[in-house]
Amino acid sequence: MFTSGRKKANSRLRRALHRHPYIAYKIAAVFLFVIYVLTFEYLMIFENQPKNANLITAIYWATTTIATVGYGDVVFNSLAGRLFTIVVQVLGIILISGFL
Repeated sequence: MFTSGRKKANSRLRRALHRHPYIAYKIAAVFLFVIYVLTFEYLMIFENQPKNANLITAIYWATTTIATVGYGDVVFNSLAGRLFTIVVQVLGIILISGFL
């Protein structure tokens, strides 16, 4: 009973991916963006910068970093935060270039 339902769902997913080949890439980009925002908030709290640990600042940071614009007004002080920023910047360049 569950097997036939799973096969139908799998078949629908394959057809959707075949019709829209870049949908998996776009889903991955949105997923990564959410991970960036959550990690930003965690690192800001960890670094004892509570004024920057809110959702709007996290989204602002993630979008400016992914767009490779970054203003420098929200910065990390720890090694872990700076390494995270480097990873996000590199992945941002890759994500943006993938949509061109």
